[in-house]
Formats: sequence, structure tokens, C-alpha cells
Amino acid sequence: MRRVLEDLREIARPRPLERAPLDLNAVATGVVESMQSGAATAQLTLALETWASPLPILGDAYGLNRVCQNLLVNAFQATPEHGRVRVGVARRSGRAARRSGGVARQSVGVDRRGC
Repeated sequence: MRRVLEDLREIARPRPLERAPLDLNAVATGVVESMQSGAATAQLTLALETWASPLPILGDAYGLNRVCQNLLVNAFQATPEHGRVRVGVARRSGRAARRSGGVARQSVGVDRRGC
């Protein structure tokens, strides 16, 4: 219980951004790999489409991972069983960019490119 309370305090405490060079392909791959068991539990297919070459960005790895995980949790909740959630990264004008919609999902009543 003590560990849970410490974790909650850590999450709630604002922390400064630690910007560093990252590869968006690697970030997306890591997040998707870490969320595969959650997708399987929800009886969903989780797919990843990465760019053929590295997509360098300057960002905060911890914050970016949390945002991506939250997007996937929301997509999992909005997607019916046996649905598909797709994560994609792309390059636009020579820079890393989220693919149209970033996270696409199949869901009743929700535009599949809504995230």
C-alpha cells in the first residue's frame, strides 16, 4: 500500500521536461510492445506502422511514453472486442509527424481516425 501511495504522489507531482534526442519509431515500438498484453486482454489487435528510417525528435521520453500509453488505453476502451487499434508514425516535410489521426481504431459511434 505504501508503494502505491508513493507512486501516486510521484505521478501527481509536476516534473520538469527532460528533452533529449529520440527516435519516434523506437518510442512507438516500445509503447506498442508494452501495451500488447493489454490489447490481448481486451481481445484487440494492436498494430504498428513505423517509418523506414529513423524519425529523430527532441522530446521528453517519460512524458511521451505516458501520453502514448494514455491514447492507447482510451483507444482500447472505445474499441469493441476483436477490433483493431493501429499506431502509426510518419514523416511530413522532412520532420517526424503523427500519422493522420495518430491512433486509429474501429468503434461504433466513434470516427476511426478520431484520436
